[in-house]
Amino acid sequence: DDWRARENLTINAGLRYEFNQHMYDARNRLSSIDLSTPGGRFVIASDERGTINPGAAALMPLMPIPSVTSDEIGWGRGLLDPSTLRLAPRLGVALALDDSRAVLRGGYGVFLNQWAYSVQTAFARNLPFFFTKQVDVPLGERVPTMQTRDILTSPATGTVGGSIMDYAYNVEYSQTWSGGLQYQVRAATMAEVSYMGTWTLGADNATVHNVPEPGPGAIQARRPIPQLSRINAIRFDGKSIYHGLTVKVERRLSDGFAYTVSYTWSDSKDDASSPGATESETNVPQNVRNIFDSTGEWAVSSFNHRHQFIASGMYELPSIGSLGPVAGSLLGGWRVNAIVTAQSGAPFTVNLGIDRANIGAGPAQRPDQVRDPNLSAADRTPERWFDSAAFTLPAPYAFGSAPRNSVVGPGFANVDVALAKTWALRASRLEFRWEVFNLLDRANFDLPNRIFGTPNFGRIFSAKPPREMQFGLRLAF
Repeated sequence: DDWRARENLTINAGLRYEFNQHMYDARNRLSSIDLSTPGGRFVIASDERGTINPGAAALMPLMPIPSVTSDEIGWGRGLLDPSTLRLAPRLGVALALDDSRAVLRGGYGVFLNQWAYSVQTAFARNLPFFFTKQVDVPLGERVPTMQTRDILTSPATGTVGGSIMDYAYNVEYSQTWSGGLQYQVRAATMAEVSYMGTWTLGADNATVHNVPEPGPGAIQARRPIPQLSRINAIRFDGKSIYHGLTVKVERRLSDGFAYTVSYTWSDSKDDASSPGATESETNVPQNVRNIFDSTGEWAVSSFNHRHQFIASGMYELPSIGSLGPVAGSLLGGWRVNAIVTAQSGAPFTVNLGIDRANIGAGPAQRPDQVRDPNLSAADRTPERWFDSAAFTLPAPYAFGSAPRNSVVGPGFANVDVALAKTWALRASRLEFRWEVFNLLDRANFDLPNRIFGTPNFGRIFSAKPPREMQFGLRLAF
């Protein structure tokens, strides 16, 4: 509802409810692994009578732990908690000041998110509908020579793993609050100072289950469920918080000229910046039993650029009638567009390339960090972007002390320019465009090699695209 409480005060309030059903297979060809019971159990999707898909019969004998149907334990066919409580209140306020040249705006809202349905197909890659085995080798042992064999009928090396989503599904929701002051400087020019904050809970992030504690000896025997190998999973307890302060000046198109200039200072923290791997980090915990404590995963987000400046503008040259119709048509009426972007670097995580803790593949282990690895701007080069000697190999069977996202990557600066002109040709229009990307041909470096213990650790070998130009001619009729 919109309520105009006073001549200069408007209040907007609302309540949204939505429900997104979990996907399920029409023929119940999904299964998960329930780790809430001692020893674990497979949960096979079934109808309300407990009937499972007949196609499961062939691989049922290969299941190394007990199984139950979803109907037996009260799970739905989608194998996720339905979580029907999805309320999203909204509140907004606008107060006009100084004869409406200044406006104060503020708001609060809860915004719901639904994870991508394609992720739920992980339930289709488990027994008794899909079969794979994993081989883990203890630290220091040579990998045995693998030979082709029938893993269904022969005692193949390895154990059964899984790919699941945790049943305890939480709706991802963000509480967002904002406030700002807009002031009309001139007829077509507006200045604004604004702040926005966001607190997110229930984010879907990756993890690994059935991981042993660090220690010597065979990995498989030390797993909580020795009959199973690692279980890749999506958890629904991710958190993040964002603060952003923006100063902006905007001039609407007037007399052939328009521009927008803005600067943003921001700070974002989370326990994982993406459900999957990125160039900055693997987004899987080092110690899957410690995510939110001081030595866990909570750190500055890998997409957080602390400072960002963006300016864009357009200028249209006036027609030059004094040169005559032909020369004036050729030289006048050109449009120039430009975008200038400059931002500070975002952080990234240094990881180990070996299983130092002897816990098996999956968790993203890190080295020890003995001091701040970030160099001054004068000391950074592509050959040595950060102090690689600040990292050392952890003790055997231990996790490294390096925090997540402890190194800041290269910044970014870019200028794009476009020159365009349109001619009216009776019932058609002819447009010519000349566009230049990265006009100054600046080398915007990619991230350095961030895997400790590998050759060229800390060096940069690539950059984003150099200067590029393109021409275009478009006829509309």
